[in-house]
Amino acid sequence: MFGERCGFYQTYLSRVERGQANPTINAIEVVANALGLTVFELFDRVKELQPRGKKLGATTRQVKKTVKRRKET
Repeated sequence: MFGERCGFYQTYLSRVERGQANPTINAIEVVANALGLTVFELFDRVKELQPRGKKLGATTRQVKKTVKRRKET
């Protein structure tokens, strides 16, 4: 199961998928790594799945900025 690969309970991942839980940047990084992706690649994939014309949410933009700053330090 994917939850086991990440070290998260399936119920937590399900809540994240439904927008009922907000993962930390560390949790997002764990999920990305479990998928064999970097955080940036994960967000690029999410962006690709967004309907055309729909902008990324403020939270997504903030996470991308945080990750970028974190990698620069």
